[in-house]
Amino acid sequence: MSQKDDKKGSSELPHKIETIADRVRQMGESARSKGPKQLPLFGEKYAVAPNEFGRAALFKVRNNKEPRQRYDDSVVFTAGNHRILFSGEELRDDDDQLVWYSILRLAQASGQDLREPFEVTGWQLLHDLKWGNDGKSYRRLRACIKRLRRASLTVHSPKFDGVSESKSLDFNMIRKYEFGDGISHEAENEPAFDTFDEGGKLLEPNYEELDRNQIKDAIRRSKWKIWLEEEVYLLFRADQFALLNWDNFLELGSVARQMYLYYSTHRSPFPHPVSLIYRLVDSNDTNTSRFRNKVIRALDELKQIDFLADHSIERKPDGQYEISVRRKLKDQTPKK
Repeated sequence: MSQKDDKKGSSELPHKIETIADRVRQMGESARSKGPKQLPLFGEKYAVAPNEFGRAALFKVRNNKEPRQRYDDSVVFTAGNHRILFSGEELRDDDDQLVWYSILRLAQASGQDLREPFEVTGWQLLHDLKWGNDGKSYRRLRACIKRLRRASLTVHSPKFDGVSESKSLDFNMIRKYEFGDGISHEAENEPAFDTFDEGGKLLEPNYEELDRNQIKDAIRRSKWKIWLEEEVYLLFRADQFALLNWDNFLELGSVARQMYLYYSTHRSPFPHPVSLIYRLVDSNDTNTSRFRNKVIRALDELKQIDFLADHSIERKPDGQYEISVRRKLKDQTPKK
């Protein structure tokens, strides 16, 4: 072989390697697309959160007395190399977020292919959430599921390279649901599904006419079907998700919960300004000193549950306050 041919072969080698790598990746994607679309399973103790959600202000921390806002392709603040657009009614940290991850947990436990619905009872969800099994909790749960059904996302992420040309996914957080209460609200011995009056107003079951035992029985017997979008499976692609202790996640305060989510997406979190947490919880507290105290209390909460080994807040020369934390890696190994 001449030197000219040798040089030509050498120059073509990187291209050939890249082509082979692309083919291998496409073969892997093809094999995964034909297999079942199931969420990663880590047992009853845990919930999993995609990094894109753990590093975004998708679920807002608000006072329950404040009215929920509506959004249309609104940009969600993100701390990472991804972007999220949100449409729908405002989602809150202390109910919608908990219900969303509880649904994911029960979908995981069912082992159900995401292209098919999975069955769950209202009691199972309320029990998993550690909410009461009364009519008020039941209505609150149903309202969250309806909001999640109307919540539409566009997620842009390098993770979706090879999935779409735009490296983005468009989907609803819940594709479809069917509620069955086990009590006839319209006809005798006939399960009731969501019904509407002529003006489009939802007709809710009248729990005031039932005693406590009847309500509990209705919740236990209610069979629901929930369909998740197939794109939800792709959020957990490439093992890029956070592993969360479910009991801790439920018991933490709102600010601590969002910090727990964010830090769980990093094995060794970098120092960052307090303002980052302010934006991640999408706080509307205009008193910076008061919010900083909330963050200090949240850091203490994370240390109390053995998630953080230590933490500090230091005032920098520019007047900004910087947070440094060190995780106590014990039984949780987040994916990066």
